[in-house]
Amino acid sequence: MFIDRRQFEREIIDIPGRYEAKGKWQECHIDDISEDGVGLEGVQKLHVNEIIKVEFRGKTFEAKVVYTEGTHAGVKLINTTESDKQWLVEQKNIK
Repeated sequence: MFIDRRQFEREIIDIPGRYEAKGKWQECHIDDISEDGVGLEGVQKLHVNEIIKVEFRGKTFEAKVVYTEGTHAGVKLINTTESDKQWLVEQKNIK
């Protein structure tokens, strides 16, 4: 059974993004977003607790992989400022 531990409500979206793991950037899609995390679709070989970078809409965040399933991963954004969190809230409303 999966327990949802999210602190913030997520918004389902579909925007292009990319992630950097082990020094290599890969294209992906951001399929959900909240003030403290995003869902990545189209990822390869990510591992829980791995620290990666995620980039979309011109901003780059450091993130920790929380879960992976197939080509999907959920990541928690780390070291975000209040300004970053406000920016993320604004992104939830852009389709």
